[in-house]
Amino acid sequence: MKYSSKISIGTAQFGLDYGITNNKGRILLPEVLKILKIAQDNNISKIDTARSYGVAEETLGKAIQDHENFKITTKFFIDKNYLCQTEIVKEWEKNFSKSLENLNTKKIDTLLIHNPNNIMKNQYEILFDWLFYLKEKNLINNIGVSIYKKEDLENFNLKNIDVVQLPFSIYDQRLFLDGTIKSLYENEILIQARSIFLQGLLLQPINKWPDFLSKSFKIHHQNCQISLKELNINPIEAALSFLLKCKYLDSLIIGLSSLGDFKQILDQISKIQNNEYNDVTTNFSWRNEEDLDPRNWKL
Repeated sequence: MKYSSKISIGTAQFGLDYGITNNKGRILLPEVLKILKIAQDNNISKIDTARSYGVAEETLGKAIQDHENFKITTKFFIDKNYLCQTEIVKEWEKNFSKSLENLNTKKIDTLLIHNPNNIMKNQYEILFDWLFYLKEKNLINNIGVSIYKKEDLENFNLKNIDVVQLPFSIYDQRLFLDGTIKSLYENEILIQARSIFLQGLLLQPINKWPDFLSKSFKIHHQNCQISLKELNINPIEAALSFLLKCKYLDSLIIGLSSLGDFKQILDQISKIQNNEYNDVTTNFSWRNEEDLDPRNWKL
């Protein structure tokens, strides 16, 4: 499958009852095993997880027998309450060792800083000395950071970063339109796109959207859905096509709530490969951060 190298399996639902539109609950181990088998059969080797995703790391550790077939990205939180250098490094070491134990592996492909805003100014040098040490010891391949907006990168020396994970979708094009994504690409930084379906909202009719989202965003969504229907393009096709054909992206993180979801997405990817699409979704951009950033959602 042509685009399979760009697909990364998001695992929040492997460890949590996660997602604003998820009404199926957590995906249990037997179904996870089937998802990973289909992933292998389709040459999909990337997996995204985090210590904060409940038991997702542990589930993956039980499910993945041959780690060489998968490239795992995981994330760790910076606790700003640790002010002593020795204490900070010990905490990071403990969290990293726990991820290795959970995942039942000796090495992780990419380690991301999950909350860069918690890094104190006097911690940057300490943090990257430790991350470089992990690289030198061949415990990780890549150092990265997970961001929400371009300001999250202001204190970083991009020469120290291999990977940036960020929100990007047909509705949330903020980091594309402000030049952040192009700039990262030109700095040879691998870009992972997450929230590509906006936790499933892009695929739902507005009568299933929560009340706290703005009326204007709901109208925007309805108008976009009408436009797609007129073009005979379904929402999953539009969302995937827009990102799969973006040359700047290394991977798209696809959150799943079931094996059926995964099969449907693979069918759509196959369809996209065999069809030409006009770039109809560039006008679908929405700018209201209150609607787009899940941290603002009143769940």
